[in-house]
Amino acid sequence: MREDSLKVQTVSSRRPKRRPVVAVLTAYLDRSDGGYEYVLRRSFSRACRRHDFDLVVLCGEAIDDPRPEKLAQNRLYQLIDHHHIDGIIVLSPCLASYCGLSGLHRFLARFQGIKMCSLGAQLDGIPSVVSDNRLGMQELVEHVIVRHSRRHLAFLGTYTDNVEVDERREVFLSVCERHAIEIRPERLMIAGLEAVSAQAATTRLLQYDDEVDAIIAANDGSGIGALRAIDQRGLRVPEQIIVTGYDDIPTARMLARPLSTVRQPIAALAEAAVDAIAYQLAGSPVAYLTKLPTEVILRASCGCESESRNEYSALARARPAVDDFSLLFAKSKKELKEQFSSWVDSVEPTVALDEAVLSLCHDCATKTPQSTVEAELAVEEPTYPASHVPGIYKRLVERISIENMYVQILETASRFARSIDLSELELNLASCLPAIHSRDVYMALFTEDALPRLRRALRIENGRVSDSTGELLPQDGEILTELSSVDQPRTQVVLAIAMRDQMLGIIGFHELDKYFDYLLLRDHVTSALHVVRLHDEVLLQTMTSERNAQERQAAAERTRSLSALAGGVAHDLNNSLGSLVALSDVVRDEIDGHMSQGTALSPDLLDDLSVMKSGALRAAETVKDLMTLGRIGRTRQEPFDIARLTRRLVEELRDVGHSNLGKLVQFNFNAKVGDLVVVGSEAHVERAIGNLLRNAIEAMTVGGTVDVSVEGLDLPEPSTGYESIPAGSYAVVAVEDHGTGIAQDKLSRVFEPFFSTKRLGETSGSGLGLAIVHSVAKEHRGYVDVESLPGEGSRFALYIPRTSAVPGPRHASVPAVSGAARILVVDDDLTQLRTAKRVLTRLGYDVMTTASGTHAVDIVTTEANVVKAQPAPNGTLGSGFDLVIMDLALNEEDDGLTVFRKIREVVPTQKGILASGHAFLDHEEQIRDANLIWLPKPYTVESLGDAIVRALR
Repeated sequence: MREDSLKVQTVSSRRPKRRPVVAVLTAYLDRSDGGYEYVLRRSFSRACRRHDFDLVVLCGEAIDDPRPEKLAQNRLYQLIDHHHIDGIIVLSPCLASYCGLSGLHRFLARFQGIKMCSLGAQLDGIPSVVSDNRLGMQELVEHVIVRHSRRHLAFLGTYTDNVEVDERREVFLSVCERHAIEIRPERLMIAGLEAVSAQAATTRLLQYDDEVDAIIAANDGSGIGALRAIDQRGLRVPEQIIVTGYDDIPTARMLARPLSTVRQPIAALAEAAVDAIAYQLAGSPVAYLTKLPTEVILRASCGCESESRNEYSALARARPAVDDFSLLFAKSKKELKEQFSSWVDSVEPTVALDEAVLSLCHDCATKTPQSTVEAELAVEEPTYPASHVPGIYKRLVERISIENMYVQILETASRFARSIDLSELELNLASCLPAIHSRDVYMALFTEDALPRLRRALRIENGRVSDSTGELLPQDGEILTELSSVDQPRTQVVLAIAMRDQMLGIIGFHELDKYFDYLLLRDHVTSALHVVRLHDEVLLQTMTSERNAQERQAAAERTRSLSALAGGVAHDLNNSLGSLVALSDVVRDEIDGHMSQGTALSPDLLDDLSVMKSGALRAAETVKDLMTLGRIGRTRQEPFDIARLTRRLVEELRDVGHSNLGKLVQFNFNAKVGDLVVVGSEAHVERAIGNLLRNAIEAMTVGGTVDVSVEGLDLPEPSTGYESIPAGSYAVVAVEDHGTGIAQDKLSRVFEPFFSTKRLGETSGSGLGLAIVHSVAKEHRGYVDVESLPGEGSRFALYIPRTSAVPGPRHASVPAVSGAARILVVDDDLTQLRTAKRVLTRLGYDVMTTASGTHAVDIVTTEANVVKAQPAPNGTLGSGFDLVIMDLALNEEDDGLTVFRKIREVVPTQKGILASGHAFLDHEEQIRDANLIWLPKPYTVESLGDAIVRALR
């Protein structure tokens, strides 16, 4: 019935200069020509033509669908505005699947100034057109229970909220309850509203429940899927299981067992919705609720034939005459037609179009060209149920046309899918689309600017490409009326082009008079556009990678030059720093002694000495960084535990503190493994990790927490970050601060020597720290990664390949202690000689010094002659010195190592220490062969005392 309904009027005489545009918002398009949406769309089109309206069908997704790719589709609705759209008809049940009717009402509130109508569900304050679903479903379920005595019913619904389906389920349950029929939870099947999903759900139910004797489907598509599943199980319909549907779509009438269903007045619903918009545009009163009656249609799927008049039995009798397809295919075209016609004549004129018969017709007809079939078999469009047999021929021609359409789409898509850039894709589309879609087509894409705008990418009008391609639209909503015409009303279907969670644009079609799968064509266009975007991304990444490779190569060249420079200056710098490092401790001890005896000295002297030593140590660290940069390819690599090493470095930083930085920094250490062994130079890896820790401290402006973690990581596939990390097993040391962060445009340069994002004047080191990290990683076949956001902090990670090897024994350091040994110190730097003598004398040793290696040999020889009458316990000659400390780089012909060999010719058992500001690795093998202790410069009192104790052992 219609509540407060008004007589239908047209408003064409009162329309404005621009033809009104009505938009239909829907969340799906049918993938066949007989579905509910397709029939409804055609009805909308007829009603709009009667009112002289343009119709725009906007197909997005359900409102508030949480899936990102669906959200992108729904941005299509944002193009609607009152400048271009005059009325909106909302297919409420499908749009409200996720948001509910209240959410849909809030969504529609954004379209102020546009007349609206809801179809399928009642919305408060909006004119609504609905079917009397409750009464129709109630009569159908009552019929199955009472007339056919079925007690084990199941309901086939949908997995999303749908107002109409929920209402039908509720009626189903209430009728079953009234008849004392208990519905098990598993019999409330969940599926989509299409046949494939419903077939799968029904198959699952029948595998475990053999008592089901009736399936009530929420729509005809689900009912068709249930019939297929029952056939596959070898069960009989309706003898064993009754199946019913809802909507009465054309396909439901064309089955071997036509589907009992509830007929919705689809055409009347569409007419009423368009009328509601027309009344509002005309300023006339309109009913807020128009409810139209439904009708129960009983057919063979429940054993009743109120409409078909024994169609199924007549068809069943006729089928055996044409079951031998091979005989039919062997006949000539003329014989084939004659046999086919004679078979049709044997069936009652009211026969429904059986799906199996349709397949047979199709198989027979495809042996002849489509044009011949259309010419010989085409008839006037029949009404269903078929009033005469020639309707079968018409349906056959439609089916052939649809299959040809699919073939054309697929063949055409293979042509434009090979496009590699946007301009080529647009040209290919312009040449391909007219062949498969004879009416106008347009496409608009969003620009990639900060404020995206729609740009016409394609417009095909009357088979020709428009010159307006490439223009920006003044208003994005203008694209929705792109195909409007002053000649006659038009219907256009508009779809979003979306990729992942991004809406790229839209594509619109002037609707054809016959069925066309717009979704399929849109999806192929989207895929082609995706390929173009991927091609662009690959080009961009390639260019970026090449640029980064060039930048890193340039940085590597600078590093090599720097390492050469470092080798030349390191020795002199270390000699100069040696006095500051070592003598500051000696002077401090002497000052402490004087103060203990009551001597009054300024307390600032002690602070000055501490500052001097701290500055010297920082300078020494810079020299070590320079030397490390020059060691690529020359490190001695042995197994060691990187987890233990990292823990020690963190504990040392905790102990010494960072008061000189004026901030309090705490360390949060997390070792996700016990032992984590790598192969490499422990000293250099220690240097790299230490630099990461110091870099994190310096990044913290006012203190805070530095997170340090060590873990074993197995990468099953390559990982892409700052650099690509191949699959493999790694030890990963990560240091994360919460400091100032690094701008994205600076990240590519953070590992360059002397590059720093810190301000001048900050306590920030030399700018070599991260360059050391990168160099050490490459030396150990490892990788680095960095993530940073300005204002939030940075995370640096060092990846080094793991090993199953076992670390060797570790040397325990010995604190500096006083001794009574006699020591000869050889160094060509007088300041260093004085420093060594002061330190060693302070420690209690008897010290002699010389600046010449030749003189050192003479001194040892002389001393040896003095004691040669006193042989050593092992029978060899000794010398007058317990230990010789020799500088490696002497300013004369022989270096310190050669001088030591000459001394060993005189005193083979002479113990010695080789000191140098150069790298140990340059002479590693010779030093080990000579059984000498290595002492790097500049040395502290502790490191010198430790070396002496080890050497004297």
